[in-house]
Amino acid sequence: MRKSFRTVKYRRERESKTDYRRRLKQLISRKPRLVVRKYSRSIIAQVVGYDAKGDKVLASANSQQLKKLGLKLNPGNVPSAYLAGYWL
Repeated sequence: MRKSFRTVKYRRERESKTDYRRRLKQLISRKPRLVVRKYSRSIIAQVVGYDAKGDKVLASANSQQLKKLGLKLNPGNVPSAYLAGYWL
């Protein structure tokens, strides 16, 4: 009887959160990438660059910061997300 061994994928890959082949291609290209994180009350957009010691945030914009500019929008909705990305 032949035993078959299966390698277990990383947890983030099993949860379909990270595609490591695609991430490696992005890192090899050394181009900065846009990372968007959506929360219930705000949206954060970041431009992230590669560094051998770890990723570095080059620029960041938060939809909560739009209130300081005088905009009276809900920071968790689509128009404020668009403005945060445009501001970046």
